[in-house]
Amino acid sequence: MKKRIALYVLATVALFAAPALIRAQDIADAKPDATAPAADTGKHGKMVTGAITALDTNAMTITVSEKTFSVNSDTKITKGKNPIQLSDLNVGDNVKIAFKKDGDSLVAKSISIGGKGKGKKKQGSE
Repeated sequence: MKKRIALYVLATVALFAAPALIRAQDIADAKPDATAPAADTGKHGKMVTGAITALDTNAMTITVSEKTFSVNSDTKITKGKNPIQLSDLNVGDNVKIAFKKDGDSLVAKSISIGGKGKGKKKQGSE
């Protein structure tokens, strides 16, 4: 009789504990992938950091972390505290881009260049 009661108690505890364990697993699975490109929402909106993989000064676009951003006259581009031009950037430079989504487009609000990258000649410059 005691064995049967112990078995019922154990089964009851297992039934109540199972949903909590399943929920804990769901939360662990929802954590972002550590290998994904850095993208977050800082005080300036959405942000992405990484090396420039493509740069077109004629089309006014910059590509970082497989995302292409439009650059316009409102985009602030800086190196340290000094303003620079889009043409001063090079493929391979490490940058941080604050951007906003405009329909299907990503528009760079600000671009700040980080440490020295292995810059290469960019497309669209002469």
